[in-house]
Amino acid sequence: DGVAESHINLAIAQRVENLLLFLGQETVMTRTGEEAIYSSDATTLREKKVSDLKNRVASINGTQQATLFSIHQNSFPAGKYHGAQVFYAPTDDSQALAAHIQTALSRSLQPDNTRECKKIPDTVYLMNHINCRGVLVECGFLTNPEEEQLLQTPVYQRKLAAVLSSAWLTSATVA
Repeated sequence: DGVAESHINLAIAQRVENLLLFLGQETVMTRTGEEAIYSSDATTLREKKVSDLKNRVASINGTQQATLFSIHQNSFPAGKYHGAQVFYAPTDDSQALAAHIQTALSRSLQPDNTRECKKIPDTVYLMNHINCRGVLVECGFLTNPEEEQLLQTPVYQRKLAAVLSSAWLTSATVA
């Protein structure tokens, strides 16, 4: 229905950041608004996108002891699908973190969600070029009308942020 995924992603990410900062954890956001971080010599849209991705990878790889949380919303032509799903990077401890988050999401927010975490496809540049553990969380389906409405509410966004933050904080015990 024209809902901007980027706005929902950013709202959830900012809530995660606020919770982690409140709990004394250092965070670095790769995005705080609609800005891109492409190099000044990039002129075409394609060059800007490629540059932006490479700059984000460099920022992530330049952060000591980083863990990447990439927050997204899913879509599928058939609106019947719903539920969060976590994908993991091909790096050490990423699969364990993804499984921990997937379990936490299912237990805390979506008890009927039977999805399992999966390795990220090779086509996702960012996740395949980082050198730290990383997960991509598809928080739900914007193509499912009920879930789309839920994902837009601040209450549900806070719940997602709480589960993601808690899972990250307790992930050291499962890695």
